[in-house]
Amino acid sequence: MARGSSGSENPLADEESAAKSRRVRAAIKAKCAAAMIGGARYNINRPSWIVYSKGEYSLNEKADAVRTIFELVKDGMTQMAVCRELTRRGIPPFKGAKGGWHQSAVAHILSNRAVIGDYVPLEWFDNEKAYRQTGGIIPDYFPPVITKELFAQVNEVRRKRTPANGKKGKTFSNLLNGLLVCKECGGPTTMYNGSAKGQYKYLRCYNRLRKERPADFKCDHVGAIRYEDLERTVFDNIGSFRVESDLGSHELTAAEVELMEVTQALEKAEKQLVVFNEAMTNSDDADTVAILMKQMDAANLRERQNVSKKELLELSIQQMRLTDSGTQAVDLLSDYMLLDILTEDDELYRARASINARLRHLLRGIICYTDEVQVAFLGGEKTFPVMKGRLVMA
Repeated sequence: MARGSSGSENPLADEESAAKSRRVRAAIKAKCAAAMIGGARYNINRPSWIVYSKGEYSLNEKADAVRTIFELVKDGMTQMAVCRELTRRGIPPFKGAKGGWHQSAVAHILSNRAVIGDYVPLEWFDNEKAYRQTGGIIPDYFPPVITKELFAQVNEVRRKRTPANGKKGKTFSNLLNGLLVCKECGGPTTMYNGSAKGQYKYLRCYNRLRKERPADFKCDHVGAIRYEDLERTVFDNIGSFRVESDLGSHELTAAEVELMEVTQALEKAEKQLVVFNEAMTNSDDADTVAILMKQMDAANLRERQNVSKKELLELSIQQMRLTDSGTQAVDLLSDYMLLDILTEDDELYRARASINARLRHLLRGIICYTDEVQVAFLGGEKTFPVMKGRLVMA
């Protein structure tokens, strides 16, 4: 029996299926285009916490889980810890995933701009096997689940958080996790037990501990530093570090949200310039070209305005972060001193994770070497000498 070019025994059916697929794609693309100009609602692949009825979107019961996820990360929990906490609370995964919550699902929610009401038009590209953004972001399209301030705050926490090395245990034992760096090779410094009973904990260069490393790798940081010494030194001196103003303060958070919006507007203007330029190149009609030139002039103006505004906002945010309010240091030290009275593992984990998250905002890094430790913060750095693995107390 003759076969079609695809190898099918029914080429007519294949062609009909392909035509149907093209019609569906065209319909979806038309809905996207209508949504971009506010002419319709786009009801394909909407978020799990949103329902669609009679032309309107509304939140369902899953929106509470979204809020919980953002609050947990804001308080310092990692994505893995959030998965455990959601399971502990009996909150089911959105799409019935086997094995409960997964880090990838949590990460997707944390980065999904639909939580603040934005619609991001996406299109699937077969050749790349991936979705790509095909237009500008439309604000206030969906009902928001959280505030823009919380979204910016949580994603700033995620941006500053470095990938964790291994499991942190039941009580988040390393309060300095994500801050420790080897001065010699620039790699992370990790904590390990220095005795069979685990009585003392030490910090060593992670790259030197790796069994597999490049042949040309070299790091002369051979020593180890007692972890308890460094933790105690950091909190004993926390008031002397010039701190960033509280990330939750109204002025700073509002400026960060505005910066995020200006950055989006700048990206949109840049994309418009590309589209207008391509349209002018492909058009032979003088009137159309004249209109496109005016649109390009307007887009160029918006781009210049947004560049200037972005630079001013970035400078303003840097100045606000340099403000030494002292409130972070007081709160951190108070919460640190209260750790000794916590007995439940879950409660202790959350408290220590929260302290770690706030330390990441307070400090730029802790650079470790055989004979010294440098604590870097936005206003400068402070050096503490090390002798035979122990910090020399002042």
